[in-house]
Amino acid sequence: MLLEVCVDSLESALIAQEAGADRIELCSALELGGLSPSAGLIRRVRAALDIDIHVLIRCRAGDFCYTDAEIETMLYDADYAKNCGVNGVVFGALNPDGSVDGYSLGLIRTASAPLPITFHRAFDFCNDPSFYIKYIKDYNVDRVLTSGTCATALEGVGWIQHLIESAPDGIKVMAGGGINSQNALELVEKSGVQELHFSATKYIDSLMRYRDTDFSLSLDGARDYLVRRADFAEIKRIRELFS
Repeated sequence: MLLEVCVDSLESALIAQEAGADRIELCSALELGGLSPSAGLIRRVRAALDIDIHVLIRCRAGDFCYTDAEIETMLYDADYAKNCGVNGVVFGALNPDGSVDGYSLGLIRTASAPLPITFHRAFDFCNDPSFYIKYIKDYNVDRVLTSGTCATALEGVGWIQHLIESAPDGIKVMAGGGINSQNALELVEKSGVQELHFSATKYIDSLMRYRDTDFSLSLDGARDYLVRRADFAEIKRIRELFS
């Protein structure tokens, strides 16, 4: 069982590696579903980790239908990540009608070659997953990250099983979405999936001692003084399920 942990800091990357992750997906802003990480973070994590690093290429929050300017930005991000020595990139794009944006996918493929590409959960928003699991083969995509078009992978377990069975040779299906130590084994047993993607998030108290509770930069002021971290114990528990 391959475990990929999604992280947005050097600290979480190191925790994931120590706890037994096989690979990380490196991003920023996990609370927004993940955005492209900074140049500095990519370099620091690559220098610190021995396990594989796949870098998310996503320039903004929201949907996955991008302008030409946004695609150009992400081409630079993909090229930079490749030149930093990462092991793969994670990308997805859709057309306004919900079809997979093959043109943009091809551009990212060229910019990141020869690195493997994971088509991320934009796949769950496309208009015909059964068709596009085959279509993306033409763009040398290596894997699809999916929750089976549901809020969580366990809810979408039937679709995940179907996608695994219908995926062409060379396309791996990786399950992600709400995976934890309580449901990972059931998900695997029911779907047959061999790669799991999860964040195993916990929050730790900020180092700040001075706190102005009358002012907040976020909608949820309670999290202004909390820091997201990967949970070593939770990753370890999931690892041990498949040891």
